[in-house]
Amino acid sequence: MRNKMNMKNKTHKCVPRNSQINLSAQKFE
Repeated sequence: MRNKMNMKNKTHKCVPRNSQINLSAQKFE
């Protein structure tokens, strides 16, 4: 279980912040 959580965490951190900023920008439009 811990291994799965670690992998999920790594994937989440790998996601570029730019995509998250773009998502919030679309919400404001």
